[in-house]
Amino acid sequence: MTSTDVESLVSTLRHRNKCVYVCLTCLTVALVATSLCGAAVFALLWGNVQKQISSLKPPQTMSMSLSSSPEADRFKSGHLAYLRATQVEAKHNHTMIWEAIPYGSSSSVGSNFQYDQPKGMLTVKSAGSYFVYINLRFTPTDTSCARNRINVTLKSAGEPLLSCVVELPDCQVHYAPVTKKCWDVVRHLQENSQLSADMHGTKDELYGWKLVSNDSGLGIFLVDSS
Repeated sequence: MTSTDVESLVSTLRHRNKCVYVCLTCLTVALVATSLCGAAVFALLWGNVQKQISSLKPPQTMSMSLSSSPEADRFKSGHLAYLRATQVEAKHNHTMIWEAIPYGSSSSVGSNFQYDQPKGMLTVKSAGSYFVYINLRFTPTDTSCARNRINVTLKSAGEPLLSCVVELPDCQVHYAPVTKKCWDVVRHLQENSQLSADMHGTKDELYGWKLVSNDSGLGIFLVDSS
């Protein structure tokens, strides 16, 4: 997996309107902050981002306001999604089930996405390049929990897009939560691509570990639609 500096992602859009650049920067900050702080603060961050976008004013030389810009409207309509992990039990050979985070009359899944929670399937409606990330936090539930290696892989049509590997230690040696953050840029994702994530362990029995829901999740946002 190739780690990508978030600032370099934003720099690819410098040719676009300055106000839209600021909007994307706000979205990036929200994603990074969410990855550091956990899903519990997402609703507050997202609400603040929307307020910042709505308050942006174009230069006086521009004859059209930002609110009437089709490009700005596309960003405001929801090119970002964040899903929080729902299952607590760590399972081998298991499809991850996530949930959207509600806030007000909306949720953390933007209009560019559609999420089928029973299937754990996120549909990306628009083609383009996307920044994706996975946060995983496991905590021990028993002092006899065993060493294991957990691999959570995000896939589309059977092809891996991002893999996140977590090394869980022997709790008799190291009894503490384990956190892993993984990210990458998925280039040229096709329209209506369906994304899902699977969890696998090196051992069938993942005894003594549980997934921390509020600190584990899947995030995605549009980088470039060209």
